[in-house]
Amino acid sequence: MGLGSLFHIECHNCKCINIVASGKRHSCSMIGGSGDAGKSQVRTNVFDVNTKLAAAMINAGIGESQMNNILSYINLPTIAQRTLKKREREISSSITAVAKDSCTDAVNEEIMLLEEVNRYFIKCTVPKYISIRSNVYFRPCNITGETVEKMP
Repeated sequence: MGLGSLFHIECHNCKCINIVASGKRHSCSMIGGSGDAGKSQVRTNVFDVNTKLAAAMINAGIGESQMNNILSYINLPTIAQRTLKKREREISSSITAVAKDSCTDAVNEEIMLLEEVNRYFIKCTVPKYISIRSNVYFRPCNITGETVEKMP
């Protein structure tokens, strides 16, 4: 179960057992069955806290043993390696999708900036320099190729 718990509470009047979860849960499909031929998708409810713990572990760049050391130092129950691996597999596709989107955005921004710089230098093929008090300053051109008079 990891960090989530199910409490079995008995009603004093009717002796019925009520099961209460310690936190939110979400549905997750897992491969179940016995043997290779009997594998099928099984939906199960998993605790959000375990999935969030796996995400935090990946974000912090630590492994299962380091995470369990942290949990034991703060007197929380440790979590089984198998549970963490399942939760890692659950979120890996989301992390991969976000990483791909982020890389695509960065590449597109880089291409846009390079095109802007190339337009700037194509218009301004001959750099114009000016020397003031033994410091050399480049006098940049604007997009139309005219010299910009402001200096740093």
